[in-house]
Amino acid sequence: MVLDGKMAEKIIKAIKDAFRLKDFKRMLYYKLNITEADIHSDEKYEDVIFEVVKDLARQNRIKELINAATETNSGNDKLKQVAKEYEIYLKSQPKPLENEINATQSSSQLQAFGFQLATVQINKKKELLDQNQSEIIITYRPGRARFCVEDLVYGVTLEMVAIPAGTFRMGSPKNEKESQEYERPQHQVAIQPFFMGKYLITQKQWEKVAAFVPQVNYELNPNPSRFAGDNQPVEQVSWYEAVEFCDRLSRYTGKQYRLPSEAEWEYACRAGETTPFYFGETITTDLANYNGAYTYSNAPNGEYRRKTTPVGSFPPNIFGLYDMHGNLWEWCADTWHGNYQGASKDGSPWLGNDNHQRRLLRGGSWYSPPEGCRSGYRYKYDPNQGNDRISFRVVCDVMPKP
Repeated sequence: MVLDGKMAEKIIKAIKDAFRLKDFKRMLYYKLNITEADIHSDEKYEDVIFEVVKDLARQNRIKELINAATETNSGNDKLKQVAKEYEIYLKSQPKPLENEINATQSSSQLQAFGFQLATVQINKKKELLDQNQSEIIITYRPGRARFCVEDLVYGVTLEMVAIPAGTFRMGSPKNEKESQEYERPQHQVAIQPFFMGKYLITQKQWEKVAAFVPQVNYELNPNPSRFAGDNQPVEQVSWYEAVEFCDRLSRYTGKQYRLPSEAEWEYACRAGETTPFYFGETITTDLANYNGAYTYSNAPNGEYRRKTTPVGSFPPNIFGLYDMHGNLWEWCADTWHGNYQGASKDGSPWLGNDNHQRRLLRGGSWYSPPEGCRSGYRYKYDPNQGNDRISFRVVCDVMPKP
């Protein structure tokens, strides 16, 4: 599950007040089988706790952590209090995703898949030959997520990843490098569980739906893309054409396919992270397809490919979503607003605004500098137009079983 920021802060503070660092590590080892090698032991104590809490939240093991802490230091009132508050917090959260899957969801048994998660760190301790750049360290660890498979036409399938419910802080903080005022104010948003395309819609998927699934409102060109290839993401599609694709999927499958709201997209992209990228504080062209002639946060220059890359070419985030940074911009359902004043807090599309003639794009593209690929960056575009930097992925609502 994704842990609410306020609840996480309470847990971190209670643990910090209850244990010295060496005692905390000992408790992790004996109670939770977490070794020294599993934690960032060279960081400040509070940062060590933060990383442990973040990792255990992803594994749905926060209750284990709290129980272990209260058992080890049974006389600590702050730990007892945070244990009670966490129980109340759990009851207030949406039901687990497994209990809310649509009874008609194809391949109703979710399948698990594994992948390698990448984390980028800037090594600021080493003496640098170029003072404008820092050494980048990329580490990998295993990840697992769940997905189901939708059968489309003529043997083409669509893999949809299960995104859990949760709350997150949407937008960028003022101290985030290259962030803009239209990415603020930061605000808390509650997201219900849903399914999201593991990849951008590919040209093969687009072609089959455009050519063989009956029209709903608009004709679709089966081959609109500049950078041709079955496994390349489709591009040069307008917002209205992307919506038409979703409408055809909905009619064909009997499920409600649509574009993600801007809040759903950012929640899915961040996947519990608060850094500019889900990889960390910066990004490299080994991890995403963007304009490597530009750099971010003292990272080195990289490759500028000048075209799209096949879907799934780079490591995903912890939810199992690929290419959320770079490759192609992604259409969202919302209309453009100049900032987040008055934004919805339930994750639904925010419609009707200062500029209803523009729709939201997220994620950046192969042409974008790295700051345009940040999790919080927003862009607007004419919904009647498409170009070779724009694509989309679909989402599907999760409905309670009858």
